Amino acid sequence: ATFTFKHALVRDTAYASLLRTTRAELHERVATAIEERWPDQTETEPEVLAHHFTRANLPEQATPYWRKAGQNALERSANNEASAHFSAALEQLEILPETSERDNLELDLRLSLGPTLMAARSYGADEVEACYDRARDLAERIKDSARLFTARFGLWQMNNFRGNVTVASHYATELIDSTEASEHSGRRLQAHHTFSTSALFLGNPLAVCEHARAGVALYDRDAHSDHKYLYGAHDPGVCGLGIDGVGSFLLGFPDRSSEMAEASLDLAHELSHANTSAVAYCWLMATKYIHGDLPAVIEYGDAGNAFCEEYGLSNWQNYISLVQAAARGKLGGTDETSEISDRAERWRAAGTLNFWQWFLTL
Repeated sequence: ATFTFKHALVRDTAYASLLRTTRAELHERVATAIEERWPDQTETEPEVLAHHFTRANLPEQATPYWRKAGQNALERSANNEASAHFSAALEQLEILPETSERDNLELDLRLSLGPTLMAARSYGADEVEACYDRARDLAERIKDSARLFTARFGLWQMNNFRGNVTVASHYATELIDSTEASEHSGRRLQAHHTFSTSALFLGNPLAVCEHARAGVALYDRDAHSDHKYLYGAHDPGVCGLGIDGVGSFLLGFPDRSSEMAEASLDLAHELSHANTSAVAYCWLMATKYIHGDLPAVIEYGDAGNAFCEEYGLSNWQNYISLVQAAARGKLGGTDETSEISDRAERWRAAGTLNFWQWFLTL
């Protein structure tokens, strides 16, 4: 038999009338029944079990289900949902006594939460800084060099987007130095990722291309498929191709520039990861703009805007709309000052100041 309440208020009143101990006991029974009778649901709907174990005041059981729910949401590019689930897991961890096992789990959760906050809020958000500061402290306490690398990458990314180019370049140099003799291709790939990007904002296109190409040479689509969930919420191969597109043009190789930028978007679409595709649109539009191919900028801007609208990627949409407006103004002679200024201010209000000088020139 199946029973349902006719009205949500009746349900809420019945729920509120239960004693807290009875309520917690019922939640535990529901969660246990699902685990025993419908084990598939633990994989497909872990947030349901997380909810019941949380309401049953059983944080040790709730935490892994919240984490699993966050990972599931990440794979669907549901960044707001993922960040909410990872945050719920961290709230449950706070109830548990401090142990090395707890610290290890918190570190993993924070390294998963960081990229979702970057995509859902912005790369320069205060929550991102707090998340990675704590992750770095935990990694240093645990003495885990691999996860310390990931935390430092997050701090590099945050400072880079805030426009703190000198601080970001120090992190990039640290990451390059720490992997110089390493056989771990993934960390070497990401170190080149940081250095090529920092080199762009420091005005060194030769280093941009050198490190972007070194990273792409190390990139393995299958072996590094999880990087988009750990490092900056986007795929390093896509970003490497895209930034090589900008760097190649600045060095005087326009044909290679177009080829790399277009390959970046093609790869992003194949990977079917929303934030990665948004990054590729931005590199491609920047490349087409400096080429002077303004009709292409407008065309890609339409596609990029629709894409960002679908996935709720508002900060990337500000970038795309701004560059598209500049192209419209230059091509059609219309006054796009208001749109450009509005989008630039939104970009800055989100805590992101990289590209700011370029936006001012536009």
